[in-house]
Amino acid sequence: MTSFMRSNRAVSKADIDEATTLKEVGVGTSQVMNYLTQHAGGYHNVGFTHKDLYNALQREVLQMARFAALRSTSSRLCYIASKTDESFKIARDEIKRLIEELENSFGLNDLVNQSIVVNNVRDPQRKQCKRKEVPKNKVEKIIRRCGYCNGDGHNKLTCSQVKLSLSIM
Repeated sequence: MTSFMRSNRAVSKADIDEATTLKEVGVGTSQVMNYLTQHAGGYHNVGFTHKDLYNALQREVLQMARFAALRSTSSRLCYIASKTDESFKIARDEIKRLIEELENSFGLNDLVNQSIVVNNVRDPQRKQCKRKEVPKNKVEKIIRRCGYCNGDGHNKLTCSQVKLSLSIM
């Protein structure tokens, strides 16, 4: 029974991910707990209680809500900061400083997500057009070809051979 003492109970990241997936498709928390219990081979093998699972799922929901609020605020900041070169540099430096401060204060050095941060942002390179520009006075004339007789200078509607073949029938 020591596995159910508060200090020994913990919901693993894998169990939280599985429970979150099941909750997204409409399965209730108690049904998720029943599923995890059966999957582990009994309630004594799960390692946490129904309340622990509920609390872990609430933490996930709260974290997603905080993430959405920060994303919205940072989106507005990015829009405003991108207007001028000076505001961009100030915002970039302040964001870097804030990231360092948070990582050092709360021990949140997330090595997995550091690759997402782009340090060197430059204007995109402009690509040259592949086609050759023709001056307006030297525009090449397209030669029309008939779809019926393959002759030059007319199309199928104005072709004399089509008119002749229709009048013969």
